Amino acid sequence: MDSARWNPETLAALADALEVDVTPIAADGSRRSSRTVWSIRVGDELYLRSWKGRGAAWFRDAVATGQGELAVIGGGASQLVRFEEVDAEANIQAQISATFLTKYAADRYAAAMNESGPLESTLRLIPR
Repeated sequence: MDSARWNPETLAALADALEVDVTPIAADGSRRSSRTVWSIRVGDELYLRSWKGRGAAWFRDAVATGQGELAVIGGGASQLVRFEEVDAEANIQAQISATFLTKYAADRYAAAMNESGPLESTLRLIPR
């Protein structure tokens, strides 16, 4: 577990938003292309998955740079973060999958976020 902690209001805003923008940031500070994604909260942790799995450009950039920003679409809360890959076999994956299904139950694509491609692209976000 990382020692960085979320500001409770920021965590709640990013977790409650139906969609957020994720922007990987390179070591030189340059920003990569942003992508709109779904975020979910399990306990006091925030997670993302890539709809297109590990091959998505934003995911590859996030893993390569290791850092970025997450922001509520349309303004409001934002947070600089570090990206940490979550092993597809990790115990937390069951909770992440269940949370995706609960939060996005009204969306016909919710179940697809728990299939092998997206499951293997799970990222934990650590505030920085």
